Amino acid sequence: MRHIVTFLALLALALPAAAQTRGGFRAEQTVPPPTRPLPRSGDLLGWDVLARVDFKTTPERYVPQFSPELKALDGKEVKIAGFMLPLEAGKKQRRILLTRMPVTCTFCLPGGGPESVIEVHLRKPIDYTWEGVVLSGRLMLLPDDPTSLFYRLVEASQVTP
Repeated sequence: MRHIVTFLALLALALPAAAQTRGGFRAEQTVPPPTRPLPRSGDLLGWDVLARVDFKTTPERYVPQFSPELKALDGKEVKIAGFMLPLEAGKKQRRILLTRMPVTCTFCLPGGGPESVIEVHLRKPIDYTWEGVVLSGRLMLLPDDPTSLFYRLVEASQVTP
């Protein structure tokens, strides 16, 4: 339950940034993307791999139990495609949530649980977009994160197709 509250709090921070009309957003950027995840291709880490996590329930929260395949990726450089959920106001974003599914409505959460969201710390700010993005960075597994997130991508940068 705690991870849901944390995710809702992070989403509440993101929605004003996504809905803002100042700071360089254009009207055509407010059109939501398709409601499907991006296709997996080439050397991209698949969201299906990130979903290979079990949960141990404690009175406070769900504790992730990562598969051996995920443990092998901890601290490694990965590339993944997803959709941005901004955590800061403005067009340029330095810290975002990357989600498997696009946010199609400012009142709705993207489909999935904590295994379908990655906190991302970018080396350089990137422009917010509704479109899918490909990011590269070092994947960190978060077995005991106080915000109940399971994954973080650090030293990340946007990959151009």
